[in-house]
Amino acid sequence: MTVDIGNSNIVAGVWEEGMLLEKCRFPTRKNYTEIDIENAFIQGFKGADVRDCRGAVLSSVVPEITNETLLALQSVTGKNALLISSDIDTGIDVSMYGTQGEDGPNPGKTSLGTDRIIDLAAASAIFHSAVMVCDLGTCTTITVMDDRARVVGGMICPGIQLSLDAEAERASQLPKLDAYELLGSLANGGAEANSPGLLGTDTTGNMLSGAVVGTAIMIDGLAKRIAASDFYTEDYTGMKKTDRSHLQNLKLVITGGLGRLVMPWISFKADYEPDLLLRGLYEVYLRNLSDNRSNPLYHI
Repeated sequence: MTVDIGNSNIVAGVWEEGMLLEKCRFPTRKNYTEIDIENAFIQGFKGADVRDCRGAVLSSVVPEITNETLLALQSVTGKNALLISSDIDTGIDVSMYGTQGEDGPNPGKTSLGTDRIIDLAAASAIFHSAVMVCDLGTCTTITVMDDRARVVGGMICPGIQLSLDAEAERASQLPKLDAYELLGSLANGGAEANSPGLLGTDTTGNMLSGAVVGTAIMIDGLAKRIAASDFYTEDYTGMKKTDRSHLQNLKLVITGGLGRLVMPWISFKADYEPDLLLRGLYEVYLRNLSDNRSNPLYHI
């Protein structure tokens, strides 16, 4: 069982022999109890019984409910869950990325979010090449890894919904919009009628175009620049000119809840992987599976 606690949602999946059998999603709340989370897992899956799982792995960016979730997973599966931390072997080299200061939760460890590292672990397992992973969640995170599984760098940008919320909050004449309603209309066959145009013709259209199409164009342009032969930013990444060859054949990978909205506006060849993070958790679990009963990385 793979579980990711994000700022907006908790997403869980049940795997068997490398196949994602089923997944469930419910909103993140910082006041959840162990029982709340356990019930959500049991009731959230319709076809799979999570009590049959032989183990679990958890990634969390919400520390307020991390322990509660670990306890819930132990209760459901009967096993201690593998908690993703800076000490876990993910196969991703983060040595070129900055470390946390003395006031960070893990002083001296990488400051790159574990969710982004797990995304890269999945992309590495799928594509075996240099990748640029764009995760469209609360924030839009962009992380670039070369073909040696070394993190080159990235960006953190306001997410699509976060941008729309900020506009409505700070500008009194702009309406509050829900990008997930737009996503729902696309899923129900309303793509032509509801997908934002390149240029909006009313206030709502302007806001959606700016948030959705603007994000897509940013991602598209960045991918093209990184893939270009003259990409070289030693001042920012410490890369040598000879390292450029390790970014050739760059794969652009889009994931996250709102990833589908940007896909029509990206001209760079891109792969949409909605379950990338769950796949990454599965890959890391397998990588750390040996002797898991005595492994100190298994926390509770």
